[in-house]
Amino acid sequence: MMNFSESRYSLKLPETVFKNNRFGFENNPKPDTNSFYPRYRLTETGVSERSVPGQSGGIHITTSYEHDEYGFTAEDTNARKSQVEKRFKKIESMKQEIPSQFWEEEPQAKLTFISFGSTKGPIRQAREELKRQRVATNMLNLSWLWPFPKDQVKKSVESSKSAVVVEGNYQGQLASLITQETGIVVKNRLNRYDGRPFYPEEIVNYVKNLSI
Repeated sequence: MMNFSESRYSLKLPETVFKNNRFGFENNPKPDTNSFYPRYRLTETGVSERSVPGQSGGIHITTSYEHDEYGFTAEDTNARKSQVEKRFKKIESMKQEIPSQFWEEEPQAKLTFISFGSTKGPIRQAREELKRQRVATNMLNLSWLWPFPKDQVKKSVESSKSAVVVEGNYQGQLASLITQETGIVVKNRLNRYDGRPFYPEEIVNYVKNLSI
């Protein structure tokens, strides 16, 4: 993305732009007995249908505090529990539609790379070089971390003899998250935290020093 922000390009907009599927809108909002629309009503999916500003009958309150179905600030414990549970229902609904994360594999791979975001490019280049050196590897690159793809990560780690987490931070945050969510401790960690991107050759050199 940095390349785009520091460059000039003329692009023809794809036909899919501005054609996103939108859902969760109330076509005909109807106020309740108190003249307010229950914008945050409890639903099976956790998604409440919303009204558009200015839409007739869609008057409701918006606040940063805990609230009831109409948006009014609420300190009642039952209202609090209901709204919290409703929000987490959204995550369960999301899980049904989220696609699998990026995965590449080779037959008889002894090592699996696990990474997040922009480390994907250098790792793919490193895998090509390792392949030329007859070292077969797999790769899982995560584009998002929540809801955490627990089953896919666990399956990926167990797909080979060893795994290495490649990430651009000091603490090994992704590796720690994997342990938190799967119980698996990935001991091989390649961390870079000098503000520079990974180079394929440093990933290759790291793998060559592993006992796999």
